[in-house]
Parts: sequence; structure tokens; C-alpha cells
Amino acid sequence: MIRVVYRVNVQPEHVSAFVEGWKEMTEAIRSSRPGALGSVLLGDPSDPSVYLAMATWQSLEHFEAHQKLESAQPEASAKMNAVSTWAETKVYDVIEDLSV
Repeated sequence: MIRVVYRVNVQPEHVSAFVEGWKEMTEAIRSSRPGALGSVLLGDPSDPSVYLAMATWQSLEHFEAHQKLESAQPEASAKMNAVSTWAETKVYDVIEDLSV
């Protein structure tokens, strides 16, 4: 299992549009892409313009296959990209997961 962490900058006046797009995109990916297990969106309490989206995938191979495909939800992707700057993407192996 892996986690893909995206660091995103969103201006405060555009947060609701970004969150709406993120929800639509996450639901589309989870329902249509093999190995996609969902995502969580985190906000930085000390900097309201910084967000982390953390997606869970069954394997690196599933994630890489997903990346080769067209957007699962082009409208949601456009909505997010119009109001945000994607700063960084990193892939991490899950060593242990004790979350509920």
C-alpha cells in the first residue's frame, strides 16, 4: 500500500471551489480506478492557504497505471486547477497503519 501526498496552495477566497472539485475528483477516481482507496484532505491551521491531499492506493503499480490515463473527472480537475497551485507530489510506502 502507498500514500500519495499532494501539497497544494489555495487562496482563502477559493477554498470552497477547491474542496468541491477535490470531492468530485476523489469520488470519480475511487469509483473508476482499480486500486484507488480514497483520499483525505488536510488544511494547515497555521497557514490557511496550504492543503495536503493524501490519497491511498493498493500499490505503486495501481497509481502509475492511473497516471497514464486521462482525468477521471475533467470538470473537477479544471475546477481545482483554476483556483490552486500544485506545489509538490510525493509517494510514500505505508509501513504501518494504525488508523481506524
